This record gives sequence, C-alpha cells and structure tokens, in this order.
Amino acid sequence: MSELKIIEDDLIPVYETDTGERVVYGIELYAVLGVRSNYRDWIRNRLNDCEAVENEDYESFAKNLAKGRPPIGHIIKLDTAKEMAMLERNEKGKQVRRYFIELEKKYKAAPVPRVPVNPIAGMGLSPQLQLLINMELKLKQQEEKFSELENKTDRQTEAIQTVKEAMISAGAEQDFSKWVIDSIKKIAESSSFEDNPFRYQTVWGESYKRLETKAGCRLDTLLKNAKKRAAEHGATKAAVKNISKISVIAENKRLKELYITCIREMLVAYCVEVA
Repeated sequence: MSELKIIEDDLIPVYETDTGERVVYGIELYAVLGVRSNYRDWIRNRLNDCEAVENEDYESFAKNLAKGRPPIGHIIKLDTAKEMAMLERNEKGKQVRRYFIELEKKYKAAPVPRVPVNPIAGMGLSPQLQLLINMELKLKQQEEKFSELENKTDRQTEAIQTVKEAMISAGAEQDFSKWVIDSIKKIAESSSFEDNPFRYQTVWGESYKRLETKAGCRLDTLLKNAKKRAAEHGATKAAVKNISKISVIAENKRLKELYITCIREMLVAYCVEVA
C-alpha cells in the first residue's frame, strides 16, 4: 500500500493514497462503529459478508510489537467500508455510511479547471484535429451533467434500495427458517433417532455444534450480543426475547451458508430423503 495522506478527519479519518484512492483503517472504522465483538472476528466476518477481495477491496498488513504475535491491520477502500458500515444495521452504521456518501459527493463535486468555450480558435490547427478536440470537450461536459444528475438521484436510489433489501431479506429469512425447521423435523423423526426421547433437542444441538465447528464461533455468545444490541437500540422485551439462534444465523451471510451445508450433511448422514 502506498503512503497515505489524511484528507478528512470528522466522524472517522479518511485517507488518500498517492494514486488518489480513498481508504480507511479497519481498526478506526471498528472503533467508530462501537462494535462489541473483538476486532479480529469482526473484520473477518464483515469482509466475508461483503465478499471483499484482498489486494482489490482491502489490504492487510502486520504491525510488529515488542511482545506477542504481530497484530494484523487492514486498509479498506471506501466503497467496501461503506458496505461494512451498512451491515451493522444500527444508527451508528447508518451515520458512518451517510458520512462516506457525503464525502464521495464532495470529491465528485470538487471544482475542476474549466476550458474556455473555444480554446482552439486561432491556433492554426488542422480541421481534423480541431474536430477531435471539440468532441473531447463535449464528452467532458456530458460527464459533468451525468455527475450532477447522479448526485441528485443518489438519495432516492438509496431509499428505494434500502426498502427493497429489507423486503427481500425478510422473505429470504422466512423461507430459510422454514426449510431448517422442516429439515430438523425430518432428521429427528428418522429411524436414527426413533429410540431417543429427546430426539428434537439432540438434532438441534448437533446442527449448532457442527456450525460452531465450521465457523469457529460460539452461537450462545452471538445470540447474547444480538439481544444486547437490540435492547440498547430500544427494542421491546418481547422483540428481544424472540431473537433466536436461527435469526442470528439468518442475518449473517457466512453463517447462513455454512449452516445450510451442515443441515445438508446431516440429511445425508442420517439417510433422510429430501423431496
């Protein structure tokens, strides 16, 4: 990563590389968002959720200390940082995302040197060269108009996209939960568990244990943190109580995909026929 120059230091420091790329430090984004899980778990999960590609969307670096293992830091491009903030799904995440959007608008709208209306008049250029230069000037003017239109419609597009994502997410979560419950029921009622009086609890427990092993996480801790965040953001006691391990899994793209794999493995392992 090239040398960074700070260009904004309001809500969160934003830097610019010597190639003009705007970036943030992962640890500074983490601190401003007020995330309660440890940084290493959070950054790994969020980069996976965003499907970020190393050396394209972010870069990792090690900072050597006098003692212990060197911590891994991350330099993240603004577009990816904006998506990570959105995934927090709380007021602070929205505030950071809006800050990034306004910053992008600011730099898009930065004044650029304007060329005189007819800069090539009297320069003795050939007609062909004059035509090419005039075409280039018209293209630049069109780009400026498109940029202005993009700025005006950005808020509307964002609002529409937010509503659309919420509707899709709600439907997807409902379908996911139903599929999981139906699959667990089929496994529990299979011949493998017919002599187990606690077959449903056993199957649920095995599915969660498989997920924790694959994902390297603790579902009890994730559930506790999810309920705590909901309560802090004003959710009712009933709403907090209704938060389950399934809803926590459904909200995390990586966990959801891994859990689907776990359930499918169990269906095969216990010879359950899938319609």
